[in-house]
Amino acid sequence: MKHSKSRLYHSLISPGFALVACLLVLEFGQVGQNNQVISRTDLSLGFSYGIAHAQQKKKEERKVPLMQQATYDRLSKAQELSTAGDTEGALEILQGMLERSRRYNPNEIAQIHREIAAVYNDLDNDEKVLYHYEQMLVYRKEIREGQEHSILFILAQLYAQAERYEDSLGMIQEWLALVEDPGASPYYFVATVYYQMKNFDQAIHYMELAIQIATEAGQLPIKKGWYGMLKFLYFEKGDLNKVLEILHIMVDLYMDRTTWVEMAGVYSQLGDEKKQAYAMEAAHAAGFLDRESDYLQFGGLLMNSEAFIRAAWYLEEGFDNGLIERKKKTIEQLGQAYTAAWETELAIAVLEDGLEFAEDGRMHNRLSKLYYEQEEYGKCIDAVNEALELGDIGGDVYDTKHFRGMCEFWQGSLDLADSTFNEVRREARIAEDPAAEKGASNWLKYVDSERRRIAELRESEQM
Repeated sequence: MKHSKSRLYHSLISPGFALVACLLVLEFGQVGQNNQVISRTDLSLGFSYGIAHAQQKKKEERKVPLMQQATYDRLSKAQELSTAGDTEGALEILQGMLERSRRYNPNEIAQIHREIAAVYNDLDNDEKVLYHYEQMLVYRKEIREGQEHSILFILAQLYAQAERYEDSLGMIQEWLALVEDPGASPYYFVATVYYQMKNFDQAIHYMELAIQIATEAGQLPIKKGWYGMLKFLYFEKGDLNKVLEILHIMVDLYMDRTTWVEMAGVYSQLGDEKKQAYAMEAAHAAGFLDRESDYLQFGGLLMNSEAFIRAAWYLEEGFDNGLIERKKKTIEQLGQAYTAAWETELAIAVLEDGLEFAEDGRMHNRLSKLYYEQEEYGKCIDAVNEALELGDIGGDVYDTKHFRGMCEFWQGSLDLADSTFNEVRREARIAEDPAAEKGASNWLKYVDSERRRIAELRESEQM
């Protein structure tokens, strides 16, 4: 009998074989909260798949009891009602047939159960669907072999959905024993069941077997989700070297952003920052860095690798293409990169441009030191005063005042410098910081020495 293509069933062979939840990372392959990897799909495809493989068996098809015309008509009417949305009417017909089961041969009873399962599938009643497919299996020797094989295949999935994993494995293993060339997908399914059971070794074995079979059959490229599943399984086992090995395969096959960024993340976990930076560099060259976090992470990696000017260039690129938002944190990171690269003028320009975001004294504090390097002592003094006024300068206050004293000294404001260094020495003594206290005392000596030098110079000019 014919079945409408619009009818919803469950299957293992739907396009994409959607059995595994989204795996990637970024942080590395989080699965859904309930670890649900078995999905609802179309069981009618399961029948077709099972029949197609069963036909490869080179033995005589068993003889089954024929379906009577009256039975066919009732089943067709029930299917017609179900397709039209009248599931209640369809079930009334089908349940009535079961109540008069003595009228029907075993094959017919099996087909009645099949139709009831289809109706309950439309109603999303998985428990009833599973029950009626189990009832079909009671008559397995009285139906066509292809259909028997299909029922085994479908029940394997339904048991997995019901978290009856041992039953699921039993069904799929029985099905695999009956077909000559099952292909790769069923082994992928077995891997997902073992994953649900937290048996990662077996899951890896069957996942690798599925990939091997598909490769040998020329079904290339291998589905990305399959390598993604294998990668995730090794990650669950804590084998980062195998994860990295799989990622190397994946970047060759699929060339996408996620894989490159994940590879960089694994190198980070293995403590290899140089290769982490190389992976991000490759992702950038391929045009895959398309998020603010990508640029900031890459810039941080280059800073750690002491490639300071390149870090600044990439951060500037992120600002220019609008991916990096102009805010205090990102501006400070760019300023830090230029500072480390000894590009003081560029660092000053960046930080001055970002002063509008300064909510504390940290940015002014950094600027004071840069101004000092550029011998812009007036700006240095103003920056320190602004930093102290805003507060939260990111360090000890007396250290910042120390810089102001230095700028005052070189500007020639010796009285101000003397007052500042006395203040620094006093605060350092209270903080029990002998190094800072000694530094302030030394500068006070410089101030006195400079006063004497200036006085002697004036005396010599008057003679």
